[in-house]
Amino acid sequence: MRSLTLAACLVALLGSAPALTASADPASAATPAKAALPALVAKDLSDTAVDLPARLSGTAGLLVVGFTMNSSDPCQSWVDHLWGELGDGRECKLYSVVQLQQAPGFIVPVIVRALKKKTAPERLGHVFVARQGLDDWQRALGYDAKNGSDDPYLVLVDASSRVLWTAHGAWTPARAASFEAARQKAAGKLP
Repeated sequence: MRSLTLAACLVALLGSAPALTASADPASAATPAKAALPALVAKDLSDTAVDLPARLSGTAGLLVVGFTMNSSDPCQSWVDHLWGELGDGRECKLYSVVQLQQAPGFIVPVIVRALKKKTAPERLGHVFVARQGLDDWQRALGYDAKNGSDDPYLVLVDASSRVLWTAHGAWTPARAASFEAARQKAAGKLP
């Protein structure tokens, strides 16, 4: 049943962005990180194979990842807030990662079709559908099943997939400013 709930959540991942929900968890604040991101082997919604870090092509990237049904709307809110600034991918590429490892195989094509239908054509190549590596990603992003399971998890990486910054929680101006400062520093525009 949990897998079906997760699958239903992922169908809504790229729908319209409703009101934001704030996380009261103090751990949801941004924290600097240093480890390497696990490899990601997936397909984007254009049916193109995805391999990170190769997909970054010499630029930084922000990945927005949700692990539960209730994280889909806050994840989409981050993407909607940042798409106008990062959509062209010149300095930092913006991607969503939809992890379907726990979804039953027979339902995955239904979820992918629904995601494609709800995703603007220019964003299809920016949504990755992964079917493996869930545990590695949860570990790398500091997934907290008790206090942050419904949060979006964000990770800013350099072109080599070295983690520069992580955060989890709904979009807020403070978190967005923390991300922007990390992005500017990564681009060499801040000391």
